[in-house]
Amino acid sequence: MPPNAHPPVKICDKLIQRLTAVSDTTMVGCLYGLPVIPPFKENAYYVWAATGKEKNMAQPQHPNGPPDLEVLTEVIPCGIDPLGLFVILQEEHAHLMDKINLLLEALPENFLNSTDPVILARIGPDTPLTAFLHSEGQLMPVEFETVTPEEIEKQVQFIRIKGRLTINCPQTEKDIQFSLRHLIEKVLCPYGTFHMMNSDVVFVHTWTTRKKFSGTGWAGNETLSTPDHEGCEVTNLDDEAETVGDLLRHLKQEEVIDDGFGPVPDKKKPKEVQEKETLNFRLLLKMSGEACSSKTLNCSPVFHYEKREFKNVTIPLKIDTIGVVRKTMKIPDIMELLKGTVQRQVHEMGRSVLSELKLRGSVSLPEVFHFKPEPVGHFCSFVYNRRGTCTNFSEFRKHFHKILLLPTDRPHFRRANAFQFQDDDVSQKALVNVHEGLKTGSTGGKVYLVQGKYSYHHYMQDKFDDDGWGCAYRSLQTIISWFRHQGYTGTEIPTHGQIQKCLVEMGDKDKKFLNSKQWIGSTEVGYVLEKSCDVQSKILSVSSGEELASKGRDLAHHFTTQGTPIMIGGGVLAHTILGVEWNEDTGDIKWLILDPHFTGNDWQGNGKPNTPHIQQKGWVGWKGPKFWKKDAFYNMCMPQRPKMW
Repeated sequence: MPPNAHPPVKICDKLIQRLTAVSDTTMVGCLYGLPVIPPFKENAYYVWAATGKEKNMAQPQHPNGPPDLEVLTEVIPCGIDPLGLFVILQEEHAHLMDKINLLLEALPENFLNSTDPVILARIGPDTPLTAFLHSEGQLMPVEFETVTPEEIEKQVQFIRIKGRLTINCPQTEKDIQFSLRHLIEKVLCPYGTFHMMNSDVVFVHTWTTRKKFSGTGWAGNETLSTPDHEGCEVTNLDDEAETVGDLLRHLKQEEVIDDGFGPVPDKKKPKEVQEKETLNFRLLLKMSGEACSSKTLNCSPVFHYEKREFKNVTIPLKIDTIGVVRKTMKIPDIMELLKGTVQRQVHEMGRSVLSELKLRGSVSLPEVFHFKPEPVGHFCSFVYNRRGTCTNFSEFRKHFHKILLLPTDRPHFRRANAFQFQDDDVSQKALVNVHEGLKTGSTGGKVYLVQGKYSYHHYMQDKFDDDGWGCAYRSLQTIISWFRHQGYTGTEIPTHGQIQKCLVEMGDKDKKFLNSKQWIGSTEVGYVLEKSCDVQSKILSVSSGEELASKGRDLAHHFTTQGTPIMIGGGVLAHTILGVEWNEDTGDIKWLILDPHFTGNDWQGNGKPNTPHIQQKGWVGWKGPKFWKKDAFYNMCMPQRPKMW
């Protein structure tokens, strides 16, 4: 790279795809990201996120209206900061430079004073995106490279902070606002303390004692002092120069107990540092020490007594927030991010509480949900009050679909869409996406897979013996779990009895069917999906197992447009199709089959998923044409995803 050239801006491919999909409208919005780590030191960024809205560029900014460029950092993890803007125009604009300068005023002042903002522009419906740096009022072209979210995540560490704060005050808007401000002040300084869980590392506020000295000259009889200085002490570090990437070494390893069967790992051997999805912190409040006493009035206790009737409220705030830091950052430097993430979430929880109080006159628990939609490629966090239904938040979700440049044909921010972290306790639940990690088939064709998440339901689960007759029931449960995971329905996974009752109530079966061990087929699966989840299905039939090989195009189209699991029934067996590998030129095809006939355990005795065993034994895997019976008639139930948000 020439010495005076700017390093390329690195832009998330998911963001490029969403910006490219914008058509027939003019949009402006804010870009978010973080600096690229060395060797590029100046004006090099990862552009990871964007929020935008439609804008008539010919219309001037209304003095009392909302700003043309809204910075919405509250839904994006702390640490992914505003660093520029994008402009999508359908035609040339005479005063574009003046408009860009005006839009940039919405960005944080400290950023504008120290860094050149990134500008992404597309002028005309069929033109590509162009990147610029805004320097000294001019746009300087700069190259950009696309990167995947996974490539960005290799350079950063997600930090998750949990804790519990409480508001206890009269149930009035004024008192709740005061209590929230007080909580934020306590977290910021000097009470907020952060313990990295499963370690001895604690981030503690420090407060440098004020130095007093006597003045000279005209101030000779006065005592002068320097300002107090707030700092951060991190306990149990080997070296103050350690970076965030070194924090993993401070996590305590699980102790291996000698059970007499096999060797015990050597304790003297250096610990293997494994990447973690998140570094987990617990928020604590330090209630003693010089840092706290410096903020306390030195006076005798004062009691205020006022006799009146009022309604009091206690609101527990369950903090659960996410931040992002570069792995090369010095460890003490992340204290500001720890405080900032909690401050931001308390503010959002307060907004949720006050909104409900104004609209309904009531207060309910604010709950935090983290989402990571596949088309977005980064976390988004929202606070929903517990009393609010899915319908209550419909317009709110639609608003953020538009702001994050997402279509409104599928849900991304319903409660059921919440991201499942590896550290969350899932040991009592069904395994999710057991096909992940499998090598594809060998047809040389293109792979088409189920989109999103599903739970694996199979024989003998839930302490219910359906061995020999319940495979189609289990396939139906897997399909309903897919619609639950993707947020299309809140319907609970039905039991075999509930499935039978549904079919009897619909008139498809008589009462003798209840509590029986009778099989069901793909048609009955479609009936139950329509009744319980309001989901329509297509039925695709073939007269023999050999004919299934001719349906590659139909299955490829299904997984591309719908992405739902397919229940297939033939003879006396039912399976779930999770994908196909189909070679359009040769017609060669393989099916990714999830087998509901597995009777083993989902979880091992050590709490780890039994997925490796399930894959090794072929309970999920790629199957060729010989898997199907030549003389059997097969029906496929192909659920169609509803259009909703």
